[in-house]
Amino acid sequence: MTIRITRKTARVLRVLLNVHADREYAAKAGGSFNMSSRSMMEEARISVSSFYVLMDRLEQHGWIEGEWEVVPKGVNRPRRRFYHLTESGVIAARAAIKDDGRITLWDRVIRRLPQ
Repeated sequence: MTIRITRKTARVLRVLLNVHADREYAAKAGGSFNMSSRSMMEEARISVSSFYVLMDRLEQHGWIEGEWEVVPKGVNRPRRRFYHLTESGVIAARAAIKDDGRITLWDRVIRRLPQ
């Protein structure tokens, strides 16, 4: 079973690829990076209901892994869910984004294509 790459899926995959790059950069600097689900939804411009259905599908296919935040004792707020691409997910996401048929803003600038 394959994943159908809709516009929403492509937007989420782009966000996940950015998170992946930020995580790698942070790891090289000796730190860590996570983006909350809420921030991912806002950046991808996707509704809560669509987001979690999509994330569940990507997780079932092994493209992403989710983890719950560890909230320190004494902090009174709900824990957040973080998602990141797996190694195979990075490859699949890059291929899906490349083949989604959309012309990126960068392509328009370089080729001077109409919007």
